[in-house]
Amino acid sequence: PFPVVPWLDALAIWCSWPQEEKKPRTPIAPPLVLVVRLEVDPKQLDQFLEAAAEDQRRTRAEPGCVRFDVLRDQAADNKFIFYEVYRDADAVAAHKETPHYQTWAAFRAQDPRPILKQEVVRYDQLSL
Repeated sequence: PFPVVPWLDALAIWCSWPQEEKKPRTPIAPPLVLVVRLEVDPKQLDQFLEAAAEDQRRTRAEPGCVRFDVLRDQAADNKFIFYEVYRDADAVAAHKETPHYQTWAAFRAQDPRPILKQEVVRYDQLSL
């Protein structure tokens, strides 16, 4: 009474075939993003730019660094953002142990302070 449809038979066989059990995927931590807002003493702007350029260059060479950008405010030339992306929290920790990070930390700590204000916000990168 019903016509035979070969592809339906094939589909039924395929659907009833034992499927390979899928292994659960190991979750991968999303990259860690740091947004560092800085206000620099205008009298120390040249020294800041030199120190920031060296820190950026060396940080970009780290295996755990995905991205490191230095952004300058168009309305206030002494305000900056460091946009840093690291593979994970371990990469951030490793970054803080590097000689160039220690040099950057020493620059920030000198007297008078070249950095008038600093705010660090940590973000997780989402894949939506």
